[in-house]
Amino acid sequence: MKINNKLVFWIVTLISLAIYILTLNPDVTYTDSGELAGACVKLGVAHPTGYPLFILIGHLWTLLPLPFSKIYSLNLFAGILTAISAGIFSQSISILLANLDKELNESNLNLIALTTSLTYSFSLTVWQVANAIEVYSLHLLMINLVIHFAIKSYLSIDQKQKYLMITSLLLGISFANHLTTVLLLPGLFYFIFKIEKNLKLISRIKSFGIVISLVAVGGTLYFLMPIISSTNPEFNWGMVHRGMDKFWYHALGKQYQVWMFTGSEAFVENLIKFVKILPYQFAFIGFIPLFLGSYFLYTKSKDLFYFTSILILSCTLYSFNYSIHDIESYFLLAFIGFFIFISFGLALINLKFKKFLFLIILLPLITLILNYKECDNSKDYMVSEYTKILVDNLEPNAVIISSQWDYWVSAFWYKQRVENYRKDVILIEKEILRRTWYLKQIQNWYPTLKNNSKEIGSFNEQLELFESNKDYDPVQIQTRYLLMINSFIEKNILNRPIYLTLDVMQTEPAIAENYDKIPFGFAFKLVPKGTQPKSNIENIHVEKFLAGIKLGDENHLAVGIREIASLNLTNIARYAIITNQFEVARKAVDMSLKIDNKNTMAIQAKELLKNK
Repeated sequence: MKINNKLVFWIVTLISLAIYILTLNPDVTYTDSGELAGACVKLGVAHPTGYPLFILIGHLWTLLPLPFSKIYSLNLFAGILTAISAGIFSQSISILLANLDKELNESNLNLIALTTSLTYSFSLTVWQVANAIEVYSLHLLMINLVIHFAIKSYLSIDQKQKYLMITSLLLGISFANHLTTVLLLPGLFYFIFKIEKNLKLISRIKSFGIVISLVAVGGTLYFLMPIISSTNPEFNWGMVHRGMDKFWYHALGKQYQVWMFTGSEAFVENLIKFVKILPYQFAFIGFIPLFLGSYFLYTKSKDLFYFTSILILSCTLYSFNYSIHDIESYFLLAFIGFFIFISFGLALINLKFKKFLFLIILLPLITLILNYKECDNSKDYMVSEYTKILVDNLEPNAVIISSQWDYWVSAFWYKQRVENYRKDVILIEKEILRRTWYLKQIQNWYPTLKNNSKEIGSFNEQLELFESNKDYDPVQIQTRYLLMINSFIEKNILNRPIYLTLDVMQTEPAIAENYDKIPFGFAFKLVPKGTQPKSNIENIHVEKFLAGIKLGDENHLAVGIREIASLNLTNIARYAIITNQFEVARKAVDMSLKIDNKNTMAIQAKELLKNK
């Protein structure tokens, strides 16, 4: 059977999707998963920079009558977008090889496109993006589309302008999903300069103007955010309809700029992460065609070599200087550049060792096998179970103050606002309280929460100065912040049980300092000084949480949630020992060590219990 490049697209897309479906997250997962899912379902505004394209398309997807939960449906959506991005990438490789390597016959060309694209699909970082809802799945699709049409524009003889216009419009639309689309610009400007180099200066200026205009047209999708925000949706991060200053603050992600270009320490740390995960993008052996391909592409087309190299450099120079913990997804553009080089390395292997070309199919197979265990999240309920254990152990009508966004807060937003889980619980996210919009959202979500308007107004006064880039007093803003949180506690504690999570106690000891904190489940209840209520762990079940643990998993979030879950159980055990509840302590220690057998505090508690 003759395989043409269109068939390659479908083979790559469908095989990728089939594997992704086998490994999809079944429920909410870490960090922004729950909040993004909620914003999609409710058609709201997500965390900065808002991602209006993703939210709009994601909302339309949730309207389909699929026989799944909304969160699983959105995780599937991420897999579909990523699989299509692999199919588009295969078409880019086919075009490049067909135009630059005339010695390749069609069958070998398509085999190389198929092999490279499937390796891309099963590369560690791309596969991880495919497993759960995040904006990076759509980002992968958009940047692949931009690169695809940019290549067509460069290689086309009579339709350069047409493809350049399509590229420009797609670039603008991509900006409406993720601002790191800007990393494509250096490479695209280089291409445009080459495409337009034979035109007179006035024609080149005119052409650049059209390109910029089309990019701007695509970017206008951002102005959907204040329109949506003005309807007061359930998820309304930033409440950007309040004014242009609030809109730009949100859309440009100004709160993240403090983490950009922070110095050599961040650069080195991210460089180490990049080097550490790079071999898992193409099964180690991919380094051979990578180096061969960079040389071969240089000999075939210096322009395309420089274009690809610029994409890699712009991506790495930016991402290495961005000090965030989940930086891996920011490396994706560089990995795409490496896969372009790999395809030319495989073409060179075809030229030199034509009889053995069929062996290149080992590259995606080894990558698949190497990364399958790491990327198989089909039994990963760790975040949803952590959330369930924490929330199920709260008394009715509880108030809980926490900043564990990565582990349960974002997930609970989704569970409570979309699935109507524990609507009686009031959650106050400690760190987001440092944003003016969130105080309004708390009032919208929890109108029965009693508050002290004087304390809120006093804090908000300084907070407005901070958000507006005006002079503010950092001592005053922190002092008023703590007074406001404590006022929430004092106003509600007579009518509602109030809890803190461990992170709040560790970072802000001045919060609820007049109360004892007693471990209940994965939170601490505030009680009058000297009170020692009994512990109860009958409602803590860790079996499903344990099923999601992968031996050797070094992902910092997976490690973190295991450690904090184990520590929470250890705290229950230690308190139970103090209050002579030794059987409770033993059960808590056993569960703690099942989750993290290296927990030294749990080991010490177990030794102590031997004599009880």
